[in-house]
Amino acid sequence: MSVVLANPSLPAGLPPELRALQGQLGPQASPLEGQLPGVFGAALEGAIARAEGPIQNPADALVSRMQRGVDAVNADLEAGDNAAQAFVRGEEIAVHEVMLAMTKADTSFRLMTTIGRKVIEAYQDVSRMQL
Repeated sequence: MSVVLANPSLPAGLPPELRALQGQLGPQASPLEGQLPGVFGAALEGAIARAEGPIQNPADALVSRMQRGVDAVNADLEAGDNAAQAFVRGEEIAVHEVMLAMTKADTSFRLMTTIGRKVIEAYQDVSRMQL
């Protein structure tokens, strides 16, 4: 059994609502495939530029982003620790809130260590390259 699409440039699994929207845009509209990374990339760059202002040195920008990430992980770890201590002291805190805070802290820490390992691996790969 073969499926024939009204517009062959659209993916087969596209919901009918999106197909109708594509039809309403007319022939000048191109399929979204291949354009999303550029659209999201431009939006992301704009958001970063608005949040940080002009970037003078890419290394400084990387360091500041990494520092913000470490600070966020530290805040998650402190929140999980504070929730556990409050529960042990007998304060009114639900068990599920303690578990959520601790799980968030654990996940954040695991992600940070994974990213750190990947950065080190990338540095090692670049340092092994022959010029």
